[in-house]
Amino acid sequence: MVIIVNSLRGQLMSLVNFSGTHKEQADRHRQLLEVVLTNSGVELVDMLKLFVEAIVNEHVSLVISRQILNDWKRFSHVL
Repeated sequence: MVIIVNSLRGQLMSLVNFSGTHKEQADRHRQLLEVVLTNSGVELVDMLKLFVEAIVNEHVSLVISRQILNDWKRFSHVL
């Protein structure tokens, strides 16, 4: 499923207000990353920039950011 930048931005913003456990938050971020990686070309680059900016934002727990960045290796075969 290919998504557009504005849709991703909205989904990432909704995660800022999500009050689930760290595991639930990390799972939702992982799901979004998987969707982002279905894009290609310029869209992929734009989406990845937006995603990385969102997970390193001060509103995202450091625990979650580290988990997602470590999991990046799992998805690196796509790139």
